[in-house]
Amino acid sequence: MIYCIDVNNKERLDCISIAKNFVDWEDQIASDRYSDAFNYEVLSLIVLVNNGSPIGYCSYFVEVREDIYDPEKKYINYLIDYVFIKEKYRGYKYSNLLLEHIKNCVSGNLAKDINYFLNSSDYASKEGNLFGLKIDFHLKNKGLMCFCNDN
Repeated sequence: MIYCIDVNNKERLDCISIAKNFVDWEDQIASDRYSDAFNYEVLSLIVLVNNGSPIGYCSYFVEVREDIYDPEKKYINYLIDYVFIKEKYRGYKYSNLLLEHIKNCVSGNLAKDINYFLNSSDYASKEGNLFGLKIDFHLKNKGLMCFCNDN
């Protein structure tokens, strides 16, 4: 699933044409990870747009799974694959727009029989780790327990 939002947090309906024609992320790793997310159906992609051009993105995965020990219970498993904002747009808190989208996506999967969540992300930076911690905090505030190393 691919979503686009602009810097005013409004959904862009021309998302696919913007997203598929864009490859210049100023960073080879960011470009490669974007391409992987765009072409890999398991990952979802949220693209941040300013004046018709992408300036950042987050690739992620969210699923609801059955607890193998208690099939009556389910849990949310999520993974933040990659978060990137172009250099000249950093410092404006644009990643918070991406974060809100991810929190809404994860929260949209909540149901009465979901008791905990698993963050399967493997963060390569302190900024990425902070991004994930904000999602964890959001889910804990929704009453879910974290099946994580910090409990």
